[in-house]
Amino acid sequence: MSLVESGVSIEQRFDGARNVAVFKYQVDGQVREVTTNKLGQAVQRVTYRTGTLSQGKGGGIADEPSYNIVHPVLDLSMSQMESILNETARAMGVTRDQSIDVVASRNYLGAYTDQGGGIKRGDWTMAPAGLTPKR
Repeated sequence: MSLVESGVSIEQRFDGARNVAVFKYQVDGQVREVTTNKLGQAVQRVTYRTGTLSQGKGGGIADEPSYNIVHPVLDLSMSQMESILNETARAMGVTRDQSIDVVASRNYLGAYTDQGGGIKRGDWTMAPAGLTPKR
């Protein structure tokens, strides 16, 4: 029987500095930690935009779809990134669950957005997304 099947709670995290996955669990009152061998390169790129709320006052953050390479720790990495973005929003006093109005780019060519459907040359509205992998 595996640890998961036995109902043991497993804490997992990705240590990017060492490029390993770390699993911590408790068995018979003893805390145990297992660290994987160094993992191959995991790549995740997340872009988010800040803006003012479309409905109401205040600010918000909206995410573009993330770019990822399929990797054993992808789900864990995405979960940690989601937590980081939520904490960033809390620290900034903004929300991630409402549409935002994004100000036009100062670049005369505009700004590219996957979520917004291409190049935007003026002000535009971006819906809340949550992390969605684009593989």
